Amino acid sequence: MKKIIFFIFIFLISATQIFAQFYSKKLQNLYHSLPQSLSLDFNYCDTVVFKDYRVGADTVKIVYEIDKNCFMTHCGFRFFDEIETLRFGKKTVKFLECEMLNLLITNDAHAILENWKNKKVVFQYNNSEPDNHFFIDKQQIVKTFNNATSLSIEKREHYFLVTIVCIDSIICHFAIAINEDLISGMDKKERDDFLAEHLKIFKSGQNHIKDIDTCFFKVFKDSLYVYEGSYYMIPEINNNLYLQKNDSSFSLITSKELAEETFVNSLLLQTDKAYTVNIKHKKYGHEIDYYTVCSNDFFNFFYDDFDNYFGIEQYDKESGKLAGTLIFRNKETDYIHLGYVTCTIENLLQGGDISIELYANIPQNNILNLFGEQNEK
Repeated sequence: MKKIIFFIFIFLISATQIFAQFYSKKLQNLYHSLPQSLSLDFNYCDTVVFKDYRVGADTVKIVYEIDKNCFMTHCGFRFFDEIETLRFGKKTVKFLECEMLNLLITNDAHAILENWKNKKVVFQYNNSEPDNHFFIDKQQIVKTFNNATSLSIEKREHYFLVTIVCIDSIICHFAIAINEDLISGMDKKERDDFLAEHLKIFKSGQNHIKDIDTCFFKVFKDSLYVYEGSYYMIPEINNNLYLQKNDSSFSLITSKELAEETFVNSLLLQTDKAYTVNIKHKKYGHEIDYYTVCSNDFFNFFYDDFDNYFGIEQYDKESGKLAGTLIFRNKETDYIHLGYVTCTIENLLQGGDISIELYANIPQNNILNLFGEQNEK
């Protein structure tokens, strides 16, 4: 009998903790604060799950996102059903989903609102700032935001302006500081671990083709052309591309004779030669993670959410060794991933190996300091 009781006790404990994998301590705390009725009852993987939650006489939709590692990456109050149709700002809206859910389940709304004040999150209801009681009243939150009719997000110099049109034509505004720590809900260590784990498992379903407008071509040598893009902080780090003209058509330069141009093209666009990327990821706390990915998977991973830039630092013609700086800038919150790339021209052309020493999740203020020091030299 004691064994049966013990087994039932263990089963009940495991049932309440069936889902306990998180990248973010903040998200873990939010999930474990949920009422038992909102706990997941299955070990989901690579999916999105919805649950209904009653608040007074109303029902709201709670969303859970779980990645291929079976880790939860998001949990929030889905107040706007068309979030996946947004072309920009999904992460910022999901930040609001988390915050709204937290307000619905907390017994200390004042602490959340005080944190908003410290983190420069400002709310307006019909162009006026309501007192704290607005968010203390859970039914008021639901009646205002549930099933919002439209949502837009605009990026200003230092903050995002989120405009939500609610029922009865109520218009709400959130001003949210452009801060990746705030919006992601993860600290530097958590974001470094998150990036590494997702790079390791990401498999690209397609190769993205960049449309190149020939109107922006400029001749730089004989029948060779440069497509002038934009630069990042300094002109030497840019996303220019190099092409050659054969009869009436253009093709990307990929040849040993033009090693530097080939190096640039290979780091900014996928070419017909896939190669292996050996990554030495220098993470927070002096931790180093080594892993290897395919070049197509690596560049496709960043394709949607980042602009990329590259600058050559060294080319040794005798050995064929190349070195350069690769930057991925996040389109939403402006942080960067920075990689020091080394390889040989033979490896690029023959589909061999390249090495990247990766420094990830560098915030905007650190970027300005980094390039400020470089410009002073």
